[in-house]
Amino acid sequence: MITISEEILLELAEQLSSKYEKLAIIKMERNQNIPKLSQLAYLSVNLPLSKILININRRSWGSYSSEFITDAVQGVNNYAILIDYFELLMSPDLSLDIFDLFKQLSKNKVVIIIWRYPIEDNYLIYGKLGHSEYKKIELADVTVIQ
Repeated sequence: MITISEEILLELAEQLSSKYEKLAIIKMERNQNIPKLSQLAYLSVNLPLSKILININRRSWGSYSSEFITDAVQGVNNYAILIDYFELLMSPDLSLDIFDLFKQLSKNKVVIIIWRYPIEDNYLIYGKLGHSEYKKIELADVTVIQ
């Protein structure tokens, strides 16, 4: 298990800042905590997004979710944002290609994703094979720290 400090995150953000797509993934354990951040923005997605979606028609969830993430990333004053606990975005009900959205957003701001699930053979694995939420996402041109 890698120990993440704000110093390591700042160094990573600095390295990414000169790239076209400034996206990185950090593999962490489910029970591992993020250090207190003073210079980086942090977004825990599930709770605030679920509070929005509970009052919205299910057919509109995808567009509201995309808008929520876009506004959150673009709205922070920091040059980098850490995104954590975003399992809700993986729901098939949203019909989102969330990593495509993260890549698009990373063209204007450093986006660091906390991944708390398996990484196998250059693929992010979410859910169990055969389950409706199962996703296998290829890691192409993305910095990964395990």
